[in-house]
Amino acid sequence: MNTIEDKDEQRSIMANSIRIGFLVNPIAGVGGPTANKGSDALELQKQAREGLIALRAPLRAKQFLTALTVLMEGGALPEFITCPGDMGQDYFTELGFTCQCSTIALAEQTSAQDTLNQLAFLLDQKIDFLLFVGGDGTARDICSLIGNRVPVLGIPSGVKMHSGVFAIAPEPAAELVAKLLNGELTALQEQEVRDIDELAFNEGRVRSRHYGEMLVPAGNQFVQHVKQGGMEVEELVLLDMAAELRERLDMLDESVTLVFGPGSTTQIIQRELGLDATLLGIDLAVFNPGSGFELLTSDISASELEAALETRTGAVRLVITAIGGQGHIIGRGNQQLSPTVLQYIGKDNTWVVATKRKLENLNKRPLLVDSNDPQLDFTWAGFIPVICGYQDVILYPVGWQMNEGGSDGIVELDKRVEQVVERCREVLAADQSLNSRRLFHGRGGLWSGLEWCCVDYFYPCILVTFFKEPEIGFEAKLVSALRSHFISIESLNTVLVQYRYLLGAPIECQCGQIPEPWLATRNELTFLLSSSQQNVGFFLDIEPARNWLESIAYGKHILNLFAYTCAFSVVAEAAGAESIVNIDMSGRSLSVGRDNHRINGLPLRQVKFLPHNIFKSWGKLKKEGPYDVVIVDPPSYQKGSFIAQKDYPKVLRKMADLVGEGGVFIACLNAPEISAEAFEQIIEGACPEFELDERLYVGEQFADIAPARALKMFIFRKLGDVEA
Repeated sequence: MNTIEDKDEQRSIMANSIRIGFLVNPIAGVGGPTANKGSDALELQKQAREGLIALRAPLRAKQFLTALTVLMEGGALPEFITCPGDMGQDYFTELGFTCQCSTIALAEQTSAQDTLNQLAFLLDQKIDFLLFVGGDGTARDICSLIGNRVPVLGIPSGVKMHSGVFAIAPEPAAELVAKLLNGELTALQEQEVRDIDELAFNEGRVRSRHYGEMLVPAGNQFVQHVKQGGMEVEELVLLDMAAELRERLDMLDESVTLVFGPGSTTQIIQRELGLDATLLGIDLAVFNPGSGFELLTSDISASELEAALETRTGAVRLVITAIGGQGHIIGRGNQQLSPTVLQYIGKDNTWVVATKRKLENLNKRPLLVDSNDPQLDFTWAGFIPVICGYQDVILYPVGWQMNEGGSDGIVELDKRVEQVVERCREVLAADQSLNSRRLFHGRGGLWSGLEWCCVDYFYPCILVTFFKEPEIGFEAKLVSALRSHFISIESLNTVLVQYRYLLGAPIECQCGQIPEPWLATRNELTFLLSSSQQNVGFFLDIEPARNWLESIAYGKHILNLFAYTCAFSVVAEAAGAESIVNIDMSGRSLSVGRDNHRINGLPLRQVKFLPHNIFKSWGKLKKEGPYDVVIVDPPSYQKGSFIAQKDYPKVLRKMADLVGEGGVFIACLNAPEISAEAFEQIIEGACPEFELDERLYVGEQFADIAPARALKMFIFRKLGDVEA
């Protein structure tokens, strides 16, 4: 590697009207998960084209483009010139980006010749910079034509990349390009292009050959280094590591499934433990306290490993090492460790082994994880224990996010995740019942930096709700932490995430599966929930009003305005109400309300469901009255049907006609912009025949830094009437 120092000779890239070539080798990396040591085999490529093997490169291309868009924060993207179909244009089209496309047609089955043909076109278009998605083979083809004429940067998608022309992952590639586009002067360095003999590699022999150099943007924290070859010479240290692993396994005192990653370090350790070992593959073994170690499978593929782990019981440990010089522990030569496998095993059950010399050679750069799942990569970012010998463990940073002071951000993010999880643990510990409840209420403003996050408990599910897009990595870390702390331990099995900031407020299942039916629980009562609507069907914060209604409902005639899914009605009938009228303009919601009565074994003969517009039904409602109790719980804002400031007084002015002698109404409003004092004044102005009887307050789980903006619940009684 030679840095160009002479100012007159130094070449650099500036963002002014930059034209970027973008080329994708769509089959790069298909050999990794299948335990092949490359992707050159024609039969392997055929299986990939037929959809029998998942393509890796297209996902990497989309990860890069998506990350670049986020980093540019709405700024104009550069002029991309790309190749047809799955060599480039498809990804721009899918993501809605504009680009200029090559006019050279692709062969039915693309090959290295297509790479050269398309690259020639890109060079003819006078590109300033080339981005390519591929591995060492792709870099080798590009180097043969481009040399050091145009700067390049590879987005890694190969099996085990030895060249120094690649970013360490798609997201760091995007960060480097974003810096360039934002006008930062970026120096260039010559980096080696190397490739291996795949036939020898599959036989366990590493033959790496130098094919030239290409100019790469200088970005020590974003660009990987050339792999350092050679066997570990500190064999005694490796024997000490084996002794450390054996002692740890003895202390577990149970059967343990062991997954060994590739490399000379792990190979020597395995042999010391009495196991045959492959140098370049993933091996699966088991340790039993009574009988010792047994090799189960050598050189296993991703799909085989996933299937094997599903059938194993007991503890699992992953033993991996870092690639010398580069620092990758995941994503280089061990793609058999798929995101599914890594999520199953977990960071806490991963034993990283590396000599201190290997770590020192990284020059304080972090260990790297490039799993092909950005969220999982961020979950692993932080620090990880590294076994350096017998009873010799150090904490070492892991993740490219730890570069350039990123560790502060990771630590702060981890603290916020810990705050959420600890609060959830406290609320669950305080109440051992299955009752649905709020576990974490960031919306209350008491948790700085988490005002957009809430967590609810709907046994056996945890529902996380984001009201704005969380920072990168937060969701993955939170879901992982919730899985670790609560799934199975608390008899929970599912983590759901709702994105309220997206159109339709979709809910996605991140762990487990949504039960059918999915229910909210309130003592002996249950309520149907929906994962396909913005509101799941049961409001947790209004529980004080349900408790109040339950205490006074016996023998009462009740009107439930804006009934939605009729939770108030179910509570009232279960408490012995004489009759109930539910009205809501959504017939679908009332249908769910009927089902809520049925699943609780409540008869419907004394319950009415009116699918009408309340503002056009006052006459009918009055004929059904008068009522002992009227419940007013409208949405704070529903376009076309209800706006609190304008429409609430209209409803309140009808109370005198609807509430009978000795009757009360409860008025609820969840509109932070209207204070409790202002709401009370609205009620008093519209209902001079009533006086305030009681105000209810939200529970401690919904505590708010500004109580006046929290859910408001006022009970008013007719003047001169006897007590209800």
